[in-house]
Formats: sequence, structure tokens, C-alpha cells
Amino acid sequence: MEPTPLPYGSLIGGALALDPRTFLTYANDGHGATLALVILLLSGLSNALGQSVALFASRARPWRFALGLLTGALVFTLSVVVWGLALDVAARLLLGRDVAFTTLVRVVGLAHAPRLFSFLTFTPYFGSGIGVILTLWTYLALAIGSRATLGLERIDTLLVLGAAWLLSEAIARLVGRPIVALTRRIRPRIIQPRAPRGARTP
Repeated sequence: MEPTPLPYGSLIGGALALDPRTFLTYANDGHGATLALVILLLSGLSNALGQSVALFASRARPWRFALGLLTGALVFTLSVVVWGLALDVAARLLLGRDVAFTTLVRVVGLAHAPRLFSFLTFTPYFGSGIGVILTLWTYLALAIGSRATLGLERIDTLLVLGAAWLLSEAIARLVGRPIVALTRRIRPRIIQPRAPRGARTP
């Protein structure tokens, strides 16, 4: 008999509370990866909003501002999916754990629920501290979710997460460089300040 799917609010609340049963339930229920992807996209938007100082300072047009946020959200989501792929490879090679990739995407996505509050990093004076807290919160959720879903001991959890981090960094450097280069070329055009009315464009 399949477990009864929990409401999205309960799943997000359980992830924020670092409840391992929530991750295990979500990994095996009938929700699919929809909630995980929604969390990642919203977290990406929140993260982009928290880092949008340049967009505000440059008085970017509304459509440029929206495009900048959307680009940041997509890049964030892609980077987390890559992290899930790295976790999958590390679990298979190091411990011989065979878990469906979609299951790991669910767990990794749900574990990023704390990132929904990333917009708070825009707060003056306290933004950096809030960013550190959210990062640690997310790593704890990843550790608890991975351990519960893969059935790992503590030392194995640390080993797999460490290997996944190294692998994701390697992938980011090899594959992500063209994306980063393209983003750097596009970003100045997105945040280009609005020229005053009547001013001539050189």
C-alpha cells in the first residue's frame, strides 16, 4: 500500500524542521518531483532577489529586472540539479546505493526549502549573517534528507556529501564555464542603467 501524499505545506514545514520522516515520505509518495522543482525555482528567485543590489542601484527597467531575476532562478535551479546528479554518482560509486535519480532530485529540492528565505540577505547589516544561516540550514537538510533516503550511517553520509560536493564543483568548472561566460556577457546589458529622457546615447 502506497503512503498517503502529504500536503505541500506539511512537506515544506517538515523540511524546514529537519524532520527525516518528511524526506523519506516525500521520496516515496505520489507527488513526483513537481514540488522539488517549484521550491528550486522559487528559491532561485528569492536568491536572485537577495542579490539584486546591482539591479536596484542601476535603476534597471522593469523587464530587465524581471529578466535578471528569471535568469538567476534558472541558473540556481540548474546548479542544484547538477548537485543532485553528483550525489547520485557518488552514492552509486562509493556505496553501491541504487536510488532513482528523480528520487534524489526530490530530496535535494526539498532540502533547499530554507533558501525560500534567501531574499532576506538583501537586509542591510544582517544580510551576510542570514546568508550563512541559510547555507548551514540547507546543508543540514541535505545531510538529513540524504541519510534518511539512502539509509546511510553518519560517516557514510559525510563521505557521500563530500564526494558529491567535489564532483559538482568539477562539473561546474568544466561545464559551467561557458554558461558563466555567457551570463557575464549578458548581465551588463540587463543591468544597464536607464538613460535620462532627452539624453543622447553615445
